[in-house]
Amino acid sequence: MLVPKVIQKYQVLLTTFIRQLELERARGNESKTEEIKATRDDILLVRWLWRFLLIGAPLCFLVLPLVMTIMGSIISFLIMQLLWLLLKLAMILVFIALAAAIYLTWFKPPDQN
Repeated sequence: MLVPKVIQKYQVLLTTFIRQLELERARGNESKTEEIKATRDDILLVRWLWRFLLIGAPLCFLVLPLVMTIMGSIISFLIMQLLWLLLKLAMILVFIALAAAIYLTWFKPPDQN
């Protein structure tokens, strides 16, 4: 099947990027570097998805709508419509990340439990 192969390819690409980012941040700390190298890709991805959700969800669903409401009286109508559209797209991205985090957390293949 083509879809899981494509998803796996992007998952490997994303985890490689996350691992490089973590290793760059842990530069000079040998114990942290070894811990990052020993972490499995799926665990690393799930950890970053939940971090993204803990920051992104309150930001997208609480803070940004309040800021946009206040900005509505200052900025023109057409620009506000565009900004609301972008905010709604960010909200959709948060929902997709939530679905991916739940799926990767609870529905692991049997050999990885």
